[in-house]
Amino acid sequence: MRGYYTRLDKSRPVLDLGIGQGRNAFFLARNGYSVEGVDLSEVAISIVTAAVENEALSVKAHRCAFEDFRSENEHFSGVLILGLIQILTWESITRLVSRVDKWTEPGSLLFATAFTTDDPMYQKCLQEHQTIGRNSFIDENGIVYNFLEPGELLKLFPDCEVIHFWEGMGPWHRHGGSEPERHGRAEAVLRK
Repeated sequence: MRGYYTRLDKSRPVLDLGIGQGRNAFFLARNGYSVEGVDLSEVAISIVTAAVENEALSVKAHRCAFEDFRSENEHFSGVLILGLIQILTWESITRLVSRVDKWTEPGSLLFATAFTTDDPMYQKCLQEHQTIGRNSFIDENGIVYNFLEPGELLKLFPDCEVIHFWEGMGPWHRHGGSEPERHGRAEAVLRK
């Protein structure tokens, strides 16, 4: 996103779906953009709200599913879908694509990432979790894992112009004290 965010129109806000603890929203707000963010996590929204108040950032956080999100803004200059697709069922992904189409207009940008079938977790899911759709699984705790085929991220948004697209193995990283891991990823910057 960092190489492309300056192409966003500052006259309209950006929508961050799955805002989490606000890393991407804060980056944009600190660079002069208004952001609306959506997340189901009460903890995440509390963290975002506290940081917004502390720094007086132009970020509005909404605790809800993207399906339930309503905004005063008819259209957004961009939509961030970073880290969300891999935890959605195909039914939810279909709804997501439809909503993104309604929330954007010609010229709006879409920043999206997804896990791919090259991700090491894909093989584990094939062996250990219940299949609920094509390359889609659910574990015993109800957590969904969804993996896209090569090129499939672009196929979700066929009417968009491709500004940037990359697929491959992401960088090694850790979550807390866990073992190092990396993911098979697809990332795209698209213009409606």
